[in-house]
Amino acid sequence: MESCESPTSQTATARLLHHLCDACRANFPPHGEWPFITDSSPYYLLRRCTVRDISIAAAFGCHLCTKLLDRLRNFCGGPQTTMETRIKLGLIGHQSRNHLKLCVTFIQSTREKRFPLLHLERLDHLESRSSLDVRSFPSPDSNMCSSSLDRAKEWLSLCRHTHQHCRPGKLMTLGSRRSKSIRLINIRYQDRHNYTCRLVNHFLDVDDVDYMTLSYRWTTHVHKTRLTQKNHTLYYNGIPTNTWPQVYHDAVTVARHLGIQYLWIDALCIIQDDTKDWNEQAALMNFIYERGVLNIAAAMGEKADGLRAYRDSLVVFDCVLSDPSGESWGFLGYNAEAPDLTREAPLYKRGWTFQERVLSTRTLNFGIQLVWECFEGTASETIRLRVPDQDTPFRLKKALRDPASFANFPEMGSTTIQRFSALWQSAVKTFSVMSLTEPSDRMPALQGITNRFGHILNLDPAQYHVAGIWLVDCRQLAWKRVYTKKWLTSMDDDLARELSKHYPSWSWAISTEGVSFFTVDIETQLVEFGANTTHRPRAADPRFITADECISKVVLDSASSSSDMLAYTGITLRGKFIPWLDFRKILRYGQSEHRIEAMCSVPSYSNEERLYKASIWLDRPIPNCKRRSGLRLLPICGRRSYSVVGILVAFCGFNGGLAVYRRLGQFEVLGDYSALERYLHLDFSSTEPGPSPNLRRNFDEWPPFKLI
Repeated sequence: MESCESPTSQTATARLLHHLCDACRANFPPHGEWPFITDSSPYYLLRRCTVRDISIAAAFGCHLCTKLLDRLRNFCGGPQTTMETRIKLGLIGHQSRNHLKLCVTFIQSTREKRFPLLHLERLDHLESRSSLDVRSFPSPDSNMCSSSLDRAKEWLSLCRHTHQHCRPGKLMTLGSRRSKSIRLINIRYQDRHNYTCRLVNHFLDVDDVDYMTLSYRWTTHVHKTRLTQKNHTLYYNGIPTNTWPQVYHDAVTVARHLGIQYLWIDALCIIQDDTKDWNEQAALMNFIYERGVLNIAAAMGEKADGLRAYRDSLVVFDCVLSDPSGESWGFLGYNAEAPDLTREAPLYKRGWTFQERVLSTRTLNFGIQLVWECFEGTASETIRLRVPDQDTPFRLKKALRDPASFANFPEMGSTTIQRFSALWQSAVKTFSVMSLTEPSDRMPALQGITNRFGHILNLDPAQYHVAGIWLVDCRQLAWKRVYTKKWLTSMDDDLARELSKHYPSWSWAISTEGVSFFTVDIETQLVEFGANTTHRPRAADPRFITADECISKVVLDSASSSSDMLAYTGITLRGKFIPWLDFRKILRYGQSEHRIEAMCSVPSYSNEERLYKASIWLDRPIPNCKRRSGLRLLPICGRRSYSVVGILVAFCGFNGGLAVYRRLGQFEVLGDYSALERYLHLDFSSTEPGPSPNLRRNFDEWPPFKLI
């Protein structure tokens, strides 16, 4: 649609919320009856006009016409419109007459069809919307105006005083890290050099001070002002702020408005060129964000200079009217819930911000609207606090704070281990599509969430978590790459080579794209983590294998591999391979197709070969190599009477007398697989999840092997 600027010969009036033009006031008079409320017809015509009429009224400050014009500009599905397009505006109402739709009909269209643009709802019957004064008042033109920050201050006060789940009583304890300290920025400091900020030390679990954290995207200005070994001592005396990026200045403004004296910013509170300090502080990320009174997020990312975002508030805020009886009605936009306002935020496409958002007790997002998040729910400047539906960051956030609440998700498993393993897989799926400047940061960027999982499961991540896999559930090995346009590109190849320097083939962290996991019902695990030695140490937890027991460095025999004697991270497993696979089709299409169907077979009870079709999803293109007769299918888990899921591996050589394999992809065998059940000793007659008695007995009989 062509530009909808106001005529230059006229002067627009001040823009006031809820102000109406004469035409809209005639449709919704402050005095007299609203006829469409009592009209029983399914459609009520409001008026006929042109798009130009709507544009002129919007330019002169009509709140309703501004919202209509915005919807027409961004409208999809209808005919092409111009300023002279003639339209009809009307209402379609539900029988209750508490919820109506304002629709547009394009008169020039050969077939007149009504398209809904806005919702008109009786606010007394809609608890989700924030209450607004019906009287006209000036609209806030940015998310950092005093009225918006006052709203944030109200949210913070309400949360701290009334939200049970947001109180600090349920925070993790530091344990052996009790003496660890972090640096904070005192923003109320001033000396004779006119410095307004300086660094101070803060001891976690000892000092009781309120501080605020900042989630943002690094820019060149951040690198210029970051904390280094050279300026480390100077910053304790005073931090020069004249070269700060705008987001730092805005964070200080917000903190002072909210009455918070201390601020934590990673670039200024961690010595960026000191590996020892960086590692120590990175290990405390979960404590830093949990103990912060509020995390503020520059949700606009590179689309805004700092936290401030300018907006047309007549588009953002609901147009609230009062009918003659005194009832409040609101013209609502997309009926969006608060999470929808941040789901596509540029900031949350960055990997580091995932744990910052999940671990923070409270987050205040600075986008077109202020969006509040805490353990009780989400809210925005137009939507009251409510619990979002099926929002992964919120569900993860709530479960990690209150593990008892996770019992409400039985579909994820019947035990705590199964449910939190499924939650971990959900977190990995969300995180894996996020971008990182340094590919090697995949594990550090999840370290805080990993620590929190370990605390809830009472497992030390250093012993039970390796390369993104928890050694309590073999299902996590059966991840699948989610394919996009990156397949067979030079960028993908470069990233793959870089990732292979840091992560083994069996870790999802080596995938150059996002990953997903198969959801498993009542399952049987078909492999188990095995010990590198014959006898386990007496001090080991009898339930699980530790990293010391099943993780080792693998150096392949030079005669069996062209690895140039590189050392790999190997994990020891026990399982049973499917004995035959038609690898010729994989070799034929494995360099160009990411999904292949190949035949495999196992002996049946009558000693005849039973053929199965395996759907294989490759992690990477398979290089052209003649010696690929060592391709094998390793079942990982079985779904009740439905499928067997596992991984495609390639034989690489021997290490310490054990066969060594490398993962190439994931597979699934569907259908009636009775012969496969017998071959793998599956027994689905039991209702208990986990390995069947026969399978458990035979684990010890199957020889161990290693994946690298």
